[in-house]
Amino acid sequence: MDSFALAEVLHGLPSVPDDKVIQVAEFIGRHLDDPHLEVEAKLGRFVYRQGGKLQLPAHSECVLVSQDSGDYRFESNVPMEYFRKLNEMLNGFVTKGKLKYKKTEEVDYFHGQKVRVTRDHSKQVKAAVQKQRLGDINIWSAGHDLLDFRISASSEQPVSEIPAGNPTHSRIKERRSYQSDHWTIDITKVTAAQHEQSEVTYEIELELLHIDRLRDQYERLQSKIDQEFLYTIKGFLDNMRILAGYRPPSYLSRSAHAHQTPAPQKAGRPVSSAPVDVPMDPALKSAYHMVIGEVEPIIGGYLYHVAAQRIANPPTQPS
Repeated sequence: MDSFALAEVLHGLPSVPDDKVIQVAEFIGRHLDDPHLEVEAKLGRFVYRQGGKLQLPAHSECVLVSQDSGDYRFESNVPMEYFRKLNEMLNGFVTKGKLKYKKTEEVDYFHGQKVRVTRDHSKQVKAAVQKQRLGDINIWSAGHDLLDFRISASSEQPVSEIPAGNPTHSRIKERRSYQSDHWTIDITKVTAAQHEQSEVTYEIELELLHIDRLRDQYERLQSKIDQEFLYTIKGFLDNMRILAGYRPPSYLSRSAHAHQTPAPQKAGRPVSSAPVDVPMDPALKSAYHMVIGEVEPIIGGYLYHVAAQRIANPPTQPS
């Protein structure tokens, strides 16, 4: 194998980073100075305004150019069957102690100036915030059997006084939350009511937790101390890909019998929820640290083998 790598020679990088990870990281980094920042991703579909999933001349995931108006829009609704199967899979992780679980039933009341008042079943106010959308990144997934997703940054500033008057509309939320150390998955049955009409939708979102920790990671990245911020963003993006229905190729999957997420529409096409985990020889890892350093590679075990070969066959210095 040729050990000459332009990314390392020209830029001091062990590999070319995933450009979508970089785009999402830079997008979130631009908003980290907001003291009330919320970062979440929602599953759904980009659809033409006249109906049908958005079609692009592409075979893989794409970041869409943002547009205020145009031929397509984002629908943050998933099929009920997909919602149900994902619920069952996540409950399995709770049973095994992998995730923490919480169920809530609340109603959001919306008032003017984008004020949202959340009350529980006893009408007690749980929160009152004024939400401002800071920006979105829209990610389109190739294929009819994958969901798309939108990553949003918003500012949710607490409101001290509950607005007077009747709300313009409301949303009844039956929510199940599954939390890990860095994020929480919310799957919610929503009944939206406005002008004496109601509509039921099924929503799935992934929210990043511990924004203060993210700010610290971002500062270290900017100071070239480490790349932990990029690893956090990559994990966030990978989790959304799995929730959207992505399946790794069989030759990369750790186990054919791993937990599976359902395909969004087509029955019988489950998706492995297990991370790609290639067994790693400690000697290879040691070789990587000798050649590259302590920062772990973003793309996985391939670079360990490259580093081991670099030690066995050091490149010849030009005369």
